[in-house]
Formats: sequence, structure tokens, C-alpha cells
Amino acid sequence: MKVTLEPIVFIMRFHEDDNAILGDPYTASATISIDSDGVATVKGFTSKNEYNKSYWDAANDEFYKIGIKKIVFHRKKDGKDIPISRLVKPPKNDI
Repeated sequence: MKVTLEPIVFIMRFHEDDNAILGDPYTASATISIDSDGVATVKGFTSKNEYNKSYWDAANDEFYKIGIKKIVFHRKKDGKDIPISRLVKPPKNDI
């Protein structure tokens, strides 16, 4: 009998310290599901700081490393669900 595991849910933590390891204090986190087509869907995001572009840049770089092609997240505005998607790009320092 063979068993295979497919990681489909991740917890992403954002650290201000570039040398941080798992368990160190973090400033934001997100729950991510990943489908077989390489699409990551953000299921939840929370931050102690105001969201800014540095979160997207850091997430993009990590997703690129594991082969994710697109990120989808949903914004709630005026009671409506607004899906937003972005293609994952190579990290700027890899170009």
C-alpha cells in the first residue's frame, strides 16, 4: 500500500526580521489553500499593522519559490464579495 500526501493548506506568517524562524514573533498571518493548478487562495489575513505592498512582495516571493502561479483573495466591501487575483512574478532579485 502506498500513501501520498499533498500539502493543500498553509499558514503564512510575515516577520519583520529577515532572519526569523518558525515560532518567532510575527506581524501578520494568512491561511492559504492551494489547488492542483497552482492557484493559492487566501482564506484569511490578519495583521497588527496596516496592510502595505511589502506584504504582497514577500508573499509573492514565497509563492514563486514553491511554484504557485496565481494568488486569489476576496475583499468584502459594502457587504459584497469582490474576488481579486494576481499572477505570481519572479522575485525582483532573481531577474
